[in-house]
Amino acid sequence: MITRSLLLLALGSVLLVAAAPARAQDLAAAQKLLAAKDYEAAVEAFQALIDQDGVDQFEVRFGLAQASLGNGDPESAVFHAGRAQGMKPDHLGNTEILARSLKVSGDMKRESGSDPSGLYEQALGEFAKLVKAKTRSAEVYADRAVTYYWLGRMGEAGESYARAAELDPKNAVYAYWSAYCYHSANMTGEAADQYVAALASGKLDEATAKTAAQGLYNCYAGAKDWNGFNGKVAAWVKKQPNDELGLWWAGYGLLAEQKPKDALDCWKRLEKASSKLKGEALSFQGTCHQLLGDDKAAIETLVRAAKLGPDGWTPDSDPILKLHAMAGSLYGSGKFGAACELAEKTILPVAVGKRRVNLLSDLGLFYRDWGSNLEAGGKRDEARKCFTKARDHYETAVKEMGKVGDLDNRQRAQIQNDYGLMFQYHFGDNETAVANYKIALTYDKTNSDACLNYGRVLKDLGKLEEALAIARQGAERADLRSLIDQIERKMQGR
Repeated sequence: MITRSLLLLALGSVLLVAAAPARAQDLAAAQKLLAAKDYEAAVEAFQALIDQDGVDQFEVRFGLAQASLGNGDPESAVFHAGRAQGMKPDHLGNTEILARSLKVSGDMKRESGSDPSGLYEQALGEFAKLVKAKTRSAEVYADRAVTYYWLGRMGEAGESYARAAELDPKNAVYAYWSAYCYHSANMTGEAADQYVAALASGKLDEATAKTAAQGLYNCYAGAKDWNGFNGKVAAWVKKQPNDELGLWWAGYGLLAEQKPKDALDCWKRLEKASSKLKGEALSFQGTCHQLLGDDKAAIETLVRAAKLGPDGWTPDSDPILKLHAMAGSLYGSGKFGAACELAEKTILPVAVGKRRVNLLSDLGLFYRDWGSNLEAGGKRDEARKCFTKARDHYETAVKEMGKVGDLDNRQRAQIQNDYGLMFQYHFGDNETAVANYKIALTYDKTNSDACLNYGRVLKDLGKLEEALAIARQGAERADLRSLIDQIERKMQGR
């Protein structure tokens, strides 16, 4: 005879047997949602499994931790991964989820302005377990590196990024960040190695590659260790022989090491390898030729570079500035004729904008001083021709500076003054001179040259109060101070 108790027991057994497959199906369904990255639905499905009978199961807690992290809820992920870890302490997959959830929780705390260090330290503890277990996940090492980074432990961040780069060499950004962190920790040797690894991979985007190359340069520039720098760049170029950025830095470094012959070869290779950087390659070839004592070749290549256009030049690479400096060197050594010929016949036809205006102004100076030199030697006719050329170049500079937007007012004032002084000192036309001084002072009322020259004219005309006011307007200078003293003595003697 079956008692009521035995019947209930039997029915319970049937129900338990029937429930097991249904629970397995529900778990599989939740895991399928997780695999499909439908994190919100996965969270609900896993949570329903817990709510169903209140019994913990590792697979459910582990799945819930993953789904919570994917759903942007790292705090819940930490809770569930922690419960799962209590069931299987050595499960590396769960340890990784716990470490990352702690890190992301720390990130959120940091972004909200709170102190994340406690969470980051806990995350490092979990990452350490993965490292001890010899994980081969580059992402784990990268996340660990970021955690070190936000704790200010830059050397350890660099080391962890380096390990990530070793495990995933195709991801050059790991090597770049390793270099950055090492560099921040003043570990320049390690930083340089990682910069080279990142650059030699050829997989950095253009902006990051430029930053990495600058970082590599900065590792050596302070100590001026150009031999060390060039060795690293050579390793980079060996892996990427047609890398235009690598060739550029190879040429630049060899120039810094004062090896113009080797540098010239690099710049010629760059000229062939890159249409975009052809102008710079030619410009630096000009520098190499000049250092090798071949001014003719230097001028030819610099003119070729200048014809490619005025845009994008840096002070180091600008061919017009280099040619202008060559003319200035000739002028400085008293070779006025050669300076004027180079500036007038060779440079002026390829100079544009601000460079052209500045060159015209200097041509005025070159011819003016050449004229003064000839005049002192009694060659008045030749001097007069030079003064006329000087005036004409100043006049052209004044006309063209109105079309140039990047000249500051101090430069405009000086050019206008220099044009005026030609009339005052060399053509006896004070009226035109004064008109130009007035314009110069509208650009910069403290321009000492304009105040001096205008003040002298006014003094000679007997307009002492006006002369004194103008002279006092200029920036402090010995010749202005002398003019002020002269005017004040005259005023006292009236």
